[in-house]
Amino acid sequence: MSKPSSGQVLGNNLDDKSSSMMQSLRSMGFDSSSNCLRAIQQSGGNLDVAIDMLLNNTGGANESGNTASMGNEGKSRRIVQCPISQYDIPQGKSACTCIALRAAQQFLVASTSASGNDDPYTSGLISPDFLQRILLEGVDLYKSLQSNATDTSVEHMSAEEVLGRPSTNSLRLSTIGGVRQGILGREGLSLFSVLKECHVRTNDGEHGSSSNNWVAVVLTKTPETVVVLLPPMTSSNNSGAMENNDSKHSFILIDSHPRPGISLNCYAAFHSSLEDLVKESLEQIFPVNNSLDPNDVGEMMVMMYNSFDAYPLRLKTE
Repeated sequence: MSKPSSGQVLGNNLDDKSSSMMQSLRSMGFDSSSNCLRAIQQSGGNLDVAIDMLLNNTGGANESGNTASMGNEGKSRRIVQCPISQYDIPQGKSACTCIALRAAQQFLVASTSASGNDDPYTSGLISPDFLQRILLEGVDLYKSLQSNATDTSVEHMSAEEVLGRPSTNSLRLSTIGGVRQGILGREGLSLFSVLKECHVRTNDGEHGSSSNNWVAVVLTKTPETVVVLLPPMTSSNNSGAMENNDSKHSFILIDSHPRPGISLNCYAAFHSSLEDLVKESLEQIFPVNNSLDPNDVGEMMVMMYNSFDAYPLRLKTE
């Protein structure tokens, strides 16, 4: 599948307000459609905020489908990307949860048949073709769910909602111990803490899982969803960073959104440790919202804006 032109992408996926904002940003000299699109989404439709984001953006502007290197200086992560993102596919702009679940299933299936000594990066298990396939299959799943929905005004769905639909029998996934809820930047509830708990608790055999298996964790920070792939546990250092001392496996993020500074297409980011995964990628795409003053809006509102859900997943046993 070739990458659609910017005009096709905008025509297929932007509503009237967003299209007007895009035209305004382009007329101001912001040339990258992908960067403008990202700013529009992150700003919640506020033109002034979108302009500030673009003015302060230090990310690269490479829109190719090759292996990405932007934003990786001094970082351990390696990037594989495909030529498109979810926004390049009709009806794909709200399909990130379905894409993340498809990615989780496809990877877990593939990893069970791969050699335990093969790293998904060096072995090519996660390739540009793999990423493009999970994009297309995820959007197809989203379209199917929307066509059967009684209320199509709700565009974004949680992993729990998708897995609970009768029409998703093709997803052979089950949660391990239920959803975990966290708060960005909050000790004990941070991204690192929640993912560490998922990695340890889902590999202790208590929920029928094994330390020899990969664990997929779908992360939702409304309105966006990504998937993290945690490798079979080999050892844990004193800091609890779960490093793989044999360097055979990576800690992986798969993200269907364009991220200026990381990749402008759907990508997979490979890291040598859980700590690197969180610091170098997840905290970049899900930063703590420090703009709210608890004295003005209340502590509960601050926590709500910084909350996220984590769904540890495994393949259903036959």
